[in-house]
Amino acid sequence: MIEGKIVQPISEIASRIKSARKKAGLSQVELAKGIGLTDKSVSAYEQGRSTPPVSKLKQIAQVTQHPLSYFTDPTTD
Repeated sequence: MIEGKIVQPISEIASRIKSARKKAGLSQVELAKGIGLTDKSVSAYEQGRSTPPVSKLKQIAQVTQHPLSYFTDPTTD
């Protein structure tokens, strides 16, 4: 749980990170620069090989202009 919310399975978080990035019109490199990571880290998040810490998930939400709940709450679309 994150702040009292049900957390998505990692595969769903990965899918939503990729979807949010694409909807924002960002490349993996651009998202990575926006959150202070490498494009390899973003790729690992999007493929479900790595789980972003909450601090990075918040940054991803901010950069892609999505609410944090989009990534953490299975009932949010």
